[in-house]
Parts: sequence; structure tokens; C-alpha cells
Amino acid sequence: MTFNLNSEEHSAAVLEVQKKAGYHFQNQALLMEALTHPSYAAELPQQPAKQNQRLEFFGDAVLQIILSKYLFVSLPEAQEGTLTRMRSYLANEAATADYARRLGLDKVLLLGKGECTTGGRERTSIQGDAFEAFLGAVTLDGGYAAARALALSLIPPLDVVAEKLVLEENPKGALQEFCQSHRLPRLNYELLSKTGPVHSPTFTVRVTVGNRELSRAIGPNHKQAEREAAILAYNALEAELAKSLASATVVLDFDGVLCDSVRECCASAWKAARTIWPDLFEAEMPDEETYTRFRQVRPFLETGFEGILLLKMVKEDQPILEYEQNLKEHFQRILYQWELTEEQLRKLYGDTRDRWIQEDFDGWLAMHSFYPGVISALFRARVNGCRVYISTTKQERFVQALLKRAGVDFPPENIHGLDRKEKKEVLLLRLCQDQERTLYFVEDRLKTLQRVAETPGLEEVSLHFATWGYITRHDQENVRQLSRIHPVSLTEFTRRFGNDVAHSK
Repeated sequence: MTFNLNSEEHSAAVLEVQKKAGYHFQNQALLMEALTHPSYAAELPQQPAKQNQRLEFFGDAVLQIILSKYLFVSLPEAQEGTLTRMRSYLANEAATADYARRLGLDKVLLLGKGECTTGGRERTSIQGDAFEAFLGAVTLDGGYAAARALALSLIPPLDVVAEKLVLEENPKGALQEFCQSHRLPRLNYELLSKTGPVHSPTFTVRVTVGNRELSRAIGPNHKQAEREAAILAYNALEAELAKSLASATVVLDFDGVLCDSVRECCASAWKAARTIWPDLFEAEMPDEETYTRFRQVRPFLETGFEGILLLKMVKEDQPILEYEQNLKEHFQRILYQWELTEEQLRKLYGDTRDRWIQEDFDGWLAMHSFYPGVISALFRARVNGCRVYISTTKQERFVQALLKRAGVDFPPENIHGLDRKEKKEVLLLRLCQDQERTLYFVEDRLKTLQRVAETPGLEEVSLHFATWGYITRHDQENVRQLSRIHPVSLTEFTRRFGNDVAHSK
């Protein structure tokens, strides 16, 4: 049994809860109301205290609204049934209890003696109610935006939610895909026994990968036993990944791994191209068709100013094969035809972007977006002990501003950008000195990963190729031949970061 903390301990713990939530209450009485269970209030007849049931009612409604809008906006192609199932998964008792425990609400909840002695503090229904009451209190104290920021910081990436729903519907298929994506040995289901009477048998099934047993489960038939064993095996593998990540250091590229800057790059190149070919680039900004076509050719761009030349090729309706096979020849053709030099374009592109930033910094930031699930995954990875660094060719102040705009308070000393003028290998070599932590490097440029793989002293770094970034078809094919470099999808990436909170119903 766990009794209520004494006054001093409780005050300190409540401060810690607010710190974890990223929100400090102006009205402390409202906070205490959210933390007061009806059983505690009932034991104070002489000093009547407000209990949290009304706030729980309100917070439940707020959570439903937050999740409904978030899912509706984030998944424009999803049908009503899918959205409903995902919302239910994110707002069910297991989910809200998980949010409460991660904030530490279970430790500061004020319970009556009876509830304390019967294990009420560990009861998921009480924990879930406490979270809803807390969210309701945040809404009343700080408004909807504060409540939304809190709720969205706690939910797992939507890719992870979708995977969990698939796991419930087809656990054997989900386990098979997991093992294949992580290059695990052969997966096998083995019937160990069939016991009991003929009319009511019990089947026992074991799941192994290679020679290693992952799980055992029983069921009323062979199929059900395999299903239960698959779920247990899947959860065991995910738990292992979460544990390894908690003691790891991860270095992430920014553009193409965390941030999608295609629209900003296209718009900056367009603004620059207008000064050279005003009749060809008449509009002030690109249209949606141009953004779409630029996204298709963005993987061929190596440095920003080349975006001007890529857009010229887009306007010429060059087929994608020309970008793959004859890109440099086309670049030289355009430069020669228009009496331009790479240095001129580099300066034009830089000056154009700098002017845009100076005149409309917020507008420039708004042209960037983060890939689905990466912000919440990044937040949770840091909360759970993973050391995260960002290595990028962007200026550090821009990375900091973009992360802050997305609600991430990232330590500036862990951002290694253009300002430091150091190659990514230098940062990795420095981090390798910590022998007790596994070092991961996630990058969408295959050439960069190959360079790291060939660098003496970086033999133990786990290298991962981000397949959702700016990658070419040739890179996708070539990486399969490189045993040192492991392709990772966006779903796998967010799942690894979100393992610890991928709760089950």
C-alpha cells in the first residue's frame, strides 16, 4: 500500500509534476482540486475539499476534442472508422493512466485511507481519471492551447498507434514485419502441447527467433495460442528496443530526417530565379504543382543554390531520367547559355534567402514542417534518458527557432550546425569516447553514411539510412548492398523513440 506523501514531500512532488507537464499553474487551488480523489474529500467533513470528478468530466471532453482535431488534420485520407479507433486507443483507460504515470500524478494524488490500503494508487481507472482532471484544470487555468500542448506531448506517434491497431488485428503479420525490418533470424511458431479434455483442450505455443525463445502462450485452439504468443513476442522485442535506446546517444540529421524543408527550398530558389528569368517565373511564389514537382527532384540537390537550376529544368519539363543520368550536364548547359557561374548563383540564393528571413522570419519558418510523429518521439526520447544531438548544415539559430515553434525546448549545446564548421564525423568521434552508451547516427544522405563508415574510430557507430528523406532511387537500391548501413522507415524510427509509451489496451 502507498499512503499520501507528507506536506513537504507532496509540495516538491507537485512542482515536479508541473515541470514534467511543461506547465505551471497560476491557480494552485485548481491544481489541488484536480489532485483530490473523492475518497480523500469524503474523509474531511470538517474541512470540505473540492474533489476532482467535475474536472474529470470536463477534461475527458477536452481530450476528445484535442484528439479529434489532431487526427482529422493529421490524417486527411483516413476514414471515420479509422479515426474513431485511433481516438479510442489514445483516450482509453490504459492510455490516460499511462499519461498520468509519466507525469507523476499517481504519486501526488490525494486518496482516502481506504483507497490507499486497497491499492487505489496503482488502479488504472483512478490514474486515468486523475489525468483527465489534470487536463481539465490546465484548460481552465491556461486555456485550450496549453491543454493541447500537454496532451500532444504525451501521445505516441500516429504511426505507432496505427501499428498497435494492426497488432491487435493481425499480430502474426505485425511480428513478421517487425522481425524482417530489424533483420532478425527466422521466426518460428512451435506447438509445445495440447492438454485437457477433447471438448475443451488447451494449446501451448512457443515463439522463437533463431534459437532464442521470445514468448509462450496458451489458448483454447492452436490459432488463438499463436495469436497470443505473437503479441507477447512483439511487445518483448519492443521493450528491448526501448531499453537499449534509454542508454543510447543518437545523432540526427535535421533536414530530411526531422524537418521537411522542401517548400522553403523551392520558394527560396523561386524568388532567386525570378531575378534571372522574370518572364518564366512571373508569380511571386510557386504554385502547388511546382512544389509537387520540386519535391520529386529535391533528392538530386546537393547544395541550396542548385535549386535555381532544378527549377529551370522543371520549367523545361525535363523527364525524371534526365535528373538521374545527366544532371551535371544540364547544370553546365544552363550556366553556359545564360552566362552564369556557380558562385553568382550561390550568392544570389544566399542573399535572397537572407532578405526573406530579415523581412518575414515567421513566414520563412512557416515554410518548414516536421515529419509525422518525429516531434513527439523526439520529446519522449529525451524524457526517457536518451541523449539526442542534431548535426546539420543549417545555422543553429534556425534549428532552435524551428524546434521552439514546434514546442520543443531543445538544449542549444546539442545542436551542431553550420556555425561550428565541423564535419559530422568529428562530432561522432567525440561522442564515441563515452564507451558506456551505444551511438546511433541517422542520416538521409547515403554518401555521408558511407564516409562515416570508412572513418577510423567509428567502427562501432550504428548507422541508419532514413528512407523517408531526400533519397534517390539509386540510393534505395545501393543501400541494400551495404551491410554496415541499415535502412530505417519513418514508422520504425518513431516506434523506436516511442516504445516506452506504446501502451496496450
